[in-house]
Amino acid sequence: MELSTAIKTPWIGLQVANTKKTQQVLSEDGVLERFIGKPREARDIRASFAGMWALENQDEISKKVVQGAQKHPEAFVLKPQTEGGAALHTGQEMVKMLQELPETERGAYILMEKLMPMIVENYLILAKKPVVYAKAVSELGIYGYAFGAQGAPELKTAGHLLRTKPESTAMGGVAAGHAVVDTPFLYEFI
Repeated sequence: MELSTAIKTPWIGLQVANTKKTQQVLSEDGVLERFIGKPREARDIRASFAGMWALENQDEISKKVVQGAQKHPEAFVLKPQTEGGAALHTGQEMVKMLQELPETERGAYILMEKLMPMIVENYLILAKKPVVYAKAVSELGIYGYAFGAQGAPELKTAGHLLRTKPESTAMGGVAAGHAVVDTPFLYEFI
């Protein structure tokens, strides 16, 4: 199907771009510059990334980051190459995994800086469960597309998804039942 001229949604490139490994590689120095021709813009985009590190690397920086995660597990999360926000490893479970994970399996995980979003009170409505009023955190994804000739595509914003989950859970997938699809509430500051 990918070899046909049909428009595919989702495109396989989008699926690959959404993997933690691709995100981790894009965060490395010099990689984003291959896709963003202006170094200053690439730097500004990279500044918005959370820290991500490959575990299969045995360089000094990777070793120091793993040691830092073991000393301060509250600041990191270990993410497998899965979709949907399930099977994340945090806290002492993450420390144990970092100590015991065989070298042959380390490439299947990314060590990531833990995000500390604003906590708000919200009603969470999950399928087949009672409505819960809880302290919650949200993640906003803004989607867009590029359509047209290479070098001069039409760039458009195509929508958003706000995912909200209880502050007390590390898991985040809507499909996995850990989070809900939400609606943004925008404040006007005068």
